[in-house]
Amino acid sequence: MFLLLNEMALGWRVITIIAAVCMVCSTADALQNGFAALFSSHSRVSIVAAQLITVAVNVPAIVLATMQLSVLSLFIMCNLLTVAVCTPIAMGMWTGTNPTVALVGVATGLVVVILIFVSSGVIEFNDVPTGLSMIYFSFDLRSPVLLCAFILSPTVAAIVTYFGSKMFPYEFAGFRAVGKQPVGNGAGPAGTAFVA
Repeated sequence: MFLLLNEMALGWRVITIIAAVCMVCSTADALQNGFAALFSSHSRVSIVAAQLITVAVNVPAIVLATMQLSVLSLFIMCNLLTVAVCTPIAMGMWTGTNPTVALVGVATGLVVVILIFVSSGVIEFNDVPTGLSMIYFSFDLRSPVLLCAFILSPTVAAIVTYFGSKMFPYEFAGFRAVGKQPVGNGAGPAGTAFVA
């Protein structure tokens, strides 16, 4: 896209940049509203407190934005984070997934990404910090290290989540509902029940 942008007239460049900024702002706005709604859904958190928490969550993003970091590197880092957590989260749709084991699967996926880059740094440069810094400085999308991270991380996370859930069986009891009669053995506190 940026290669095409260089060939465009100045007016089209301005329109494209305005459109890109609008898309980013609308995404950030939706995320901020989602944070506020999530935090305020708990009875112990007021709307004002939820909004303050949302502002606090935005501070690291603002700091990152002022550091003039490479957008491509940040994008790759976010993708590495996403592939590390995507399979355990997707497996949460299976009622037999143990939530604690899924968290272990997520952590395992993140550890696998770090280990891949650390081992790459040790093999190529005989230096662990250099391998860790490659997580941010991996500009070459054809890198075999990135390929290994993108394949192994979700695979290992899925294996850990699946077999861990088989070893520690879990059955989803249903969502908590207010004012309903208890269903099966999923009774919660007074006035609540779990409905499948």
